[in-house]
Amino acid sequence: MATPFWNNDIVKDSKNNFWITTSFGLFKWNGNNLRRYNYNEQDTNSISGHYISMIYEDYNKNIWVCSEGLDLYDSKNDIFIHYTQKFKALPKNSKAITQDNLGRYWVSSNEGIACMDIASGYFRHYLEEDGLQANSFIDKTVTKGNDGILYF
Repeated sequence: MATPFWNNDIVKDSKNNFWITTSFGLFKWNGNNLRRYNYNEQDTNSISGHYISMIYEDYNKNIWVCSEGLDLYDSKNDIFIHYTQKFKALPKNSKAITQDNLGRYWVSSNEGIACMDIASGYFRHYLEEDGLQANSFIDKTVTKGNDGILYF
């Protein structure tokens, strides 16, 4: 299988897998095999969309996929869990994800920024009227300063 010529991002995870995000799916290279993950409307365990904007490995070594939804990779079963189904108010087009110092997840989209705490079930959706500079954000544009402040 040929790798895509154009990609959005390449991320090396803590297990030495390389994740390649593209406009038409997700690839994982483990050093021996290249595995392609595609969106399949009939398969509830496939990634949420064709266009993959970002891969993020969290503090617990979980892999998150920003796409036309937000997915958590289940490495034991080689499937994706759709968090846009678990948190119904989560925007459907994830652009970037990170964690704050408390372990909460922050997800940007074309519909503002969402904050979620999976353990407690906490969820809050922030929009321009809440003080954001805009509701629309760009792929992969998130960083955390040394002081713990998140910048999107």
